[in-house]
Amino acid sequence: MIISKNSIKFNVDLIEEHTVHVHFKKSNVFRDEDIADIRKEMKEHSLDVPIKVLIELDENTYFDFDGAFKANKDYVLPIAEAIVPNSLANRLIVEYYYATSKDSRNHKIFKNKAEALKWLKSV
Repeated sequence: MIISKNSIKFNVDLIEEHTVHVHFKKSNVFRDEDIADIRKEMKEHSLDVPIKVLIELDENTYFDFDGAFKANKDYVLPIAEAIVPNSLANRLIVEYYYATSKDSRNHKIFKNKAEALKWLKSV
């Protein structure tokens, strides 16, 4: 079963049972309302079952961290997140986010989707 939500800024797809792929598209700024929309889509895909998330960040993707922290406040976090940043800048942003958010979820950064999916299957 493939469930998908596509917007100008992002795609959210159920790629396996209890595994969601979130693709942040190139050259966009993501604010709290965007993150909240993504979280809403992920919750709908989860059917109230803990999920794993593959996050893919295109180049020149920027985040309003205050908005991301707000969006995560009332959100049930996934059991694991595999992040594939497609630039050094995005990798540094992701590392900074996890370091400053005191986020306790299981996460790991990868160079490609194949490695990320393999790790998610093992979690």
